[in-house]
Amino acid sequence: IKKHIDYKKHADHEGHVDHKKHADHEKHADPKKHADHEGHGDHKKHAVDKKHADEEIVSITALKEDKRLGVIIAYLIVAEFGVISSKTVAAPDITTGIIFFVVFMVAALFFINQSYNDRNRGIRHFILAFLIGGALSIILGYFWGGYSISELLSESYFISDSLVAFVTGIAVSLFMGSKG
Repeated sequence: IKKHIDYKKHADHEGHVDHKKHADHEKHADPKKHADHEGHGDHKKHAVDKKHADEEIVSITALKEDKRLGVIIAYLIVAEFGVISSKTVAAPDITTGIIFFVVFMVAALFFINQSYNDRNRGIRHFILAFLIGGALSIILGYFWGGYSISELLSESYFISDSLVAFVTGIAVSLFMGSKG
């Protein structure tokens, strides 16, 4: 063992050690020490970290610290007003509208994963845009689009200009929110 240690010192000094092999050897020498690194660590700790991260997504503190939320809301409003105040082509039937909506939501989540540097921030933006945008699309649909509240709160929403405004507002706000 002494010879091996002296050899390692000499080899390191001379610069002739395969550092990758050396790191692999040390990694496997103490499995408890490197369990988390290998993905075989304490699953309870991972669950607690994930729970904390999930709470961080929707916490009031995180919302207050996010400087891009104003941009998200501004673009959401502008996009929805733009769509609802112009000629829009809504889905031809409820089934198509629902499919369009679901596909868009999945695409929005994919966009967040691909475009946001901080995934939690993207999810936070999505939740905020979804809540505010949904309410705004109903308000604009009622006052501007001429839909009844009962239509907007039923499956008929999926064949209204309000859905198009809602989806467009989320798309524009997430795109602009990912820029910062």
